[in-house]
Formats: sequence, structure tokens, C-alpha cells
Amino acid sequence: MGRRTAAWLVYSMLALAGILGVLGCLLLLLNDRFPPPWGETLLAFASFLVVGVVIASRRPENPIGWMFCVIGLASVWEFFAQEYAFYALFTEPGALPGGVWMAWTQLWTGTLMWALMSFALLLFPDGRLPSPRWRRRSFERASGRRYKVCRVRRQRDLRGWGDLRCDRRGRKSPIRLV
Repeated sequence: MGRRTAAWLVYSMLALAGILGVLGCLLLLLNDRFPPPWGETLLAFASFLVVGVVIASRRPENPIGWMFCVIGLASVWEFFAQEYAFYALFTEPGALPGGVWMAWTQLWTGTLMWALMSFALLLFPDGRLPSPRWRRRSFERASGRRYKVCRVRRQRDLRGWGDLRCDRRGRKSPIRLV
């Protein structure tokens, strides 16, 4: 992939993340859940996207930039999907289609973010493992993460997503399973 194509792709990802962020904030206001208690976390994860855009647009062969782009986009998607699902399932039930599907994607997106973050730490700073011995370690990390995710997903189903508890300001908010 050339630099020009890579730059076009990462800037498109940045624009998509911006649109999803604005729509998520709109739904956040409609859900009457502003300010979100996890706003600082969202900002921290979205900053991965900005760093990823800078790295991937200048050095498209480095996988760290692409991983950071996907981590940032996934964090914004998780925010948007959670607010969409909350609006579709609790604020105005049935007003938006696919509320259960969006809640399901929100749960799995967090898993993708954390798995990519662990691999980004292994590949830092040049996009390669430090030595061939680390291949085994990366495989162990991937298989351990996969086992843990499958175990948690089997124990809990999506119906638990809608359990309501009060947040620190006394407002109702859904429990996040992951």
C-alpha cells in the first residue's frame, strides 16, 4: 500500500470516528446521561486514533499505527453503540432498530480493543517482536485472552446488559459486563 492510499484510509477512519463521536454525544444528550462517568477513558482511547493516524499516514508499513487506529476507532464505536443501545432499549424503546445488536457489538468491541492493545505493547516500538522467542509469548497471550473472553461470554448473556444501577450522581446506567 502506498503512502497516499494509506493517508486517505487513515484520514477516512478519523472522519468516521468524528461522525460516530458526534452521533454518540447526541444520543448521550437524548439519553439524559451527560456528562458520562467514563468520559476521560473515552478521550484516552480516542487519542490512540490520532497517534495511529500520524504513524500510519507517515509509515504505512508499521503495524503499530494501524493497531492504534483500530483501537481508537473501536473505542469510539463502543461509545456510540452503547448510547445507541441505551436509547433504543431504555430511553425510547423501539424508536431505533437494532438496539440488541448494538449492545452486543458494544460488548465485543471492548474485547477487540484490549486484545489489540496487548499486541501493540508486544510490537512496540518498531512493529516487530523483539526476538523469535517472543512468538510463543504472543501466542500464549492471544490464546489466553481468547479463552477468557469465551468463558466470560458463556457465563453472561445479553439480558444482563440491561440491569440498571445508579451511577455516582444517582442516575440510572446499564452495567457494563466487560
